[in-house]
Amino acid sequence: MRFTAIHGAFALCTLAIATLPTLAQAEFAGGRVGVSHSLLTSDTDYAKSSIDGQVQWNFGSRFLMQTDLGYSGLHALDENALSMTNHLGMTFNDGSAAGIFYGWDRIEGSEDFWGAEYARSLGAAQMDAYIAVVDEPGSNGTMAGIAARMPVADAVGMGVSVDHISSNGVADATRFGIGADYMLGSATMLKGEIGRVSADDSATSIDETYLKLGVDFKFGPNGGTTFGARSLLNALPGL
Repeated sequence: MRFTAIHGAFALCTLAIATLPTLAQAEFAGGRVGVSHSLLTSDTDYAKSSIDGQVQWNFGSRFLMQTDLGYSGLHALDENALSMTNHLGMTFNDGSAAGIFYGWDRIEGSEDFWGAEYARSLGAAQMDAYIAVVDEPGSNGTMAGIAARMPVADAVGMGVSVDHISSNGVADATRFGIGADYMLGSATMLKGEIGRVSADDSATSIDETYLKLGVDFKFGPNGGTTFGARSLLNALPGL
């Protein structure tokens, strides 16, 4: 395992040890499963179909553990991608939570990443942000993002999100999106998003508008999870 990856794993292990006294109080807190399809408006061959899920367990009143799993079909590359991330976090009385995470994306090879994150609820509005190091053979990249959502009417919400990666092994990319969602009952959310993605690697450069449609199913006592899903592919809505 590479040097930076060891540091990320060590940080997760340190927080895990801190939670050991409360393991007996572990309770399932919530989860979500989502499916989505995104594409570039100028060339629909550049499209990504994804399914992903998250589950969260709380340990006592402060600590949490969350796991993300994702699978994507990258149509332009004719490849499949797998993603997995584990989070450890702590919640606070003001409706916020802070944590660390370690994960990887696997397409042809594997890209590891680790970082810190912060989430907060302000009334009915929600915010989620992260920053991370991407661990590559011979070099390190970075990724960061922020997302916010607030309700604007009964069962209707709107949000904005930005993700950026700078990774020689994947791409340099920035994605900005504006989204809207509609709740069907208490657990099912229909989602739509339009935005712009700029990306380049050694072979391809794009600066295009994208569209994304999806549906989320939330479950459990909390009706979802504390932190958003982490993946290098978040900045690349169509591949």
